[in-house]
Amino acid sequence: MSCALCGVPPGDVVYEDARTMVVLHEDGSPRGHAMIIAKRHVENASDLSADEWAHFTNVWHRAERALLDATGAERAIVLKLGIMTPH
Repeated sequence: MSCALCGVPPGDVVYEDARTMVVLHEDGSPRGHAMIIAKRHVENASDLSADEWAHFTNVWHRAERALLDATGAERAIVLKLGIMTPH
């Protein structure tokens, strides 16, 4: 299966480490729309190991704060959108 999120991500990488990347994604969504992508192909968060999940949520926490600060937004909405591109 070919996965659009494995390899080169669709957008500008603003953070990357060995397990994750944060990508600003320009698809007509509100300013600051970002995706936190696990580098290992998984289709559900529950497919991550406990250690991978802890790391992922730590990145999520830091990315959300950075996006709120950068955009001036009062809150962030985090969704799992795997309908079009499961990863």
